[in-house]
Amino acid sequence: SIAMKDEINAEVKVLLHPTLADILITNLLSNAIRHNIEGGHIHVSLTSQRLLVVNTGMPPAIPAVEVFERFKRTNQNDDSSGLGLAIVKQICEVSGLKIRYEYIDKRHVVTVDFPS
Repeated sequence: SIAMKDEINAEVKVLLHPTLADILITNLLSNAIRHNIEGGHIHVSLTSQRLLVVNTGMPPAIPAVEVFERFKRTNQNDDSSGLGLAIVKQICEVSGLKIRYEYIDKRHVVTVDFPS
């Protein structure tokens, strides 16, 4: 099982096409579930400055700078196509959002910064 915690500010407004927002959030959450561990957790935070998705998991098998590249998979044994984060990055680029990935303290951290 995976524990989920969220801190969602309902007043956040981001200029983003609803379909692209749906794909972005779905891909980030699917990724957080797929690359988690038994007994792990997911933390989602949404503020007017950023969307943060943090999940427990094993370290990526590829360098952190490559996680947004097409067909790069952090685990060759999973059922991932290797496109999810590449699509998320493209959505962010065309929408003026900034995205970054880090692996800190056994946690995958994806941050989407919104324009001010």
